[in-house]
Amino acid sequence: MPEVQQNPLISIIIPVHNGAHEIGRALESVRTQAYPNLEIIVVDDSSDDDLEGALAPFQDLPITLLHHDIRQGAGAARNTGIKTARGRYIALLDSDDEWLPKKLNRQLAFLRSGNGETILLCSGYILTWDVTGRQETRSPQSCATHRRLLMGCDLSPGSTLFAERRVFDECGFFDEELERLEDWDWLLRYLKTGRVDVIPEPMVRIHLSPRPPLDIVQHSTKRLFRKHRAWITQNSISDSLKFLSSLLVEGSASAFYEKKYFRAMWFLSRAVIAWPFRNLAFYNNAIRRMVLIPSVETTPASLSERPRIMHVITGLDTGGAEKMLTDLAITNHHAGEPQLLVSLLPGGARYNNLVQAGVDVKEVGLVRGRPGLRGLLRLVELIRTEKPDIIQSWMYHADLYSLIALMLSGRQRQTRLYWGIRCSNMDTTQYGLTLRLVIRLCVWLSFLPNGIIANSVEGRNWHLHIGYRPKLFSIIDNGLDISLYQTTPALREEARAELDIDREAFVIGTLARNDPMKDYPSLLTTLEKLDSIICIVAGHETEKLPKKPGLVRLGERQDTLRILRAMDVFVSTSAYGEGFSNAITEAMSCELPVVATDVGDSSRIVGDCGIIIEPGDSNALAEAIEKLRQDPALRHNLGRRARQRITEEFSLQRMVSAYKNFYYDPHAFMSKAYSPPQPSGQAAQGA
Repeated sequence: MPEVQQNPLISIIIPVHNGAHEIGRALESVRTQAYPNLEIIVVDDSSDDDLEGALAPFQDLPITLLHHDIRQGAGAARNTGIKTARGRYIALLDSDDEWLPKKLNRQLAFLRSGNGETILLCSGYILTWDVTGRQETRSPQSCATHRRLLMGCDLSPGSTLFAERRVFDECGFFDEELERLEDWDWLLRYLKTGRVDVIPEPMVRIHLSPRPPLDIVQHSTKRLFRKHRAWITQNSISDSLKFLSSLLVEGSASAFYEKKYFRAMWFLSRAVIAWPFRNLAFYNNAIRRMVLIPSVETTPASLSERPRIMHVITGLDTGGAEKMLTDLAITNHHAGEPQLLVSLLPGGARYNNLVQAGVDVKEVGLVRGRPGLRGLLRLVELIRTEKPDIIQSWMYHADLYSLIALMLSGRQRQTRLYWGIRCSNMDTTQYGLTLRLVIRLCVWLSFLPNGIIANSVEGRNWHLHIGYRPKLFSIIDNGLDISLYQTTPALREEARAELDIDREAFVIGTLARNDPMKDYPSLLTTLEKLDSIICIVAGHETEKLPKKPGLVRLGERQDTLRILRAMDVFVSTSAYGEGFSNAITEAMSCELPVVATDVGDSSRIVGDCGIIIEPGDSNALAEAIEKLRQDPALRHNLGRRARQRITEEFSLQRMVSAYKNFYYDPHAFMSKAYSPPQPSGQAAQGA
């Protein structure tokens, strides 16, 4: 048998418009097919980038380049390629997608193994969101009926389609007046008389591209419905309603992208009314797929040399998030970075620090525990008058209020919104209904901000686990100005004298508010197992802890550095919820060995400079403390390494630079795989 019959010519059609930066990926996937008889027809739909330069590395491939002088759309570009094709078989490939190895061979073998009934074939595929790294495998079933396709097109024929050339001679070509949904239209026409078979195995990787503007989608959906309504209605009114529902979902997604939320809800409600019998999974999958794709129309313009940043935080008390924001804001202020800090709650221990440093601070006057419309409207007005380039929110309430206020302000296109995640595995049953509701709302709305910044790996992982769906997720560690955390024997003695603690006593301690997540009961149980030991506790309401021998209850204090200087060992007994512990980094900066529970990123921070135990294990905590008490040399070595680790990996300047880099180019920053700092040796757990 002649070779051309054994390996019939396959024509590959690749439409492209300004895709020089991505077509190399598509062509490389064609090269990996290892099929000996191909022609590749690239149709340039009036690009203004260097497409010919992008094709230069692929001179070994049989590429024919065709040009449109005027942009005509993807459908017209495919038609030009198909009409030029000489192959018996046609395979479509979009310029931003890629084939998996042996895709052509598998599909050709499938077609040639049948009885001739199947002349058109699609395959499973992998959806890829490039900016988030998310992947989703789709394995559609064979779609033998026109009716089934009315409920929505999940075959993705743009890059999975493989067909005999005569299909297009018999069915016609793509509708060139459709700027969107032209492949769905073509399949609907084909299925009136033909059959589509599917190989469920994924053979294509589809890189999701930005959605077109709403007006284009509306024009295409109206034309598509008019084209098929008459034929559908002749057969079934219900089919017509199903079809209309699918088209309305398309319109809802595009309106959502352009942040026309009321219009999006209008389209979606009409879709439900048109055909209310859909499985809810359909709406969940459709919306999830669409809202995670970056929008062309809503991406803010490039930032100016010094973008104006508005930080929004729930309050300015003594917590870790409040401290990090204070340090970040003051450092940026001294560097001349324009910024505004907005606190939802009035006052707070850090308010005066910020004002004295010259930071512009505003309060919106919310009352803790009470949703406040007046405060929300005040935040809306601040966004409208200040016109920030970026809003960075900190913690759940601030995340939610910032999102709502930005939507009401009408500045979604001009202002980027980044949420801030500051905790990890929260036990929400320990908190009130209001906080649980706020977290749930944040989960539902998490795809709306331009991105989310977490301060811990575990924080990111936990929020993804509970349902967060960010467009972009990055990790920026907390940072510490280590120059402030100097300690000497003289300063140690001074701190102990002030606290009325014997200079020779063995002292442990912690800095944590009296909260269930900090698990003070485990610490108190541990103290009962140890003799002749002093334990200092400082933090909000720690003065209310039960009296115990050796327990020094200081309550909320501002002089945490002085308290740390009095310790020999720092302990952290958090049971859950911890993201990035500032208290641990402060202790390590004071050359203290650390005993910490394996919660959040504590083990990553401590590295080989302390001992990690399981949460709630008072026996292990007692053993670790006793081990360090009996070995002063070990304490000294761990403490020295701890300070060096903070200096190298968790400095304030490193954090400030990371935020700045992220703001200027979040996608580039995100594209760098996050690699947590690795300790130089084994953790001291077993030492």
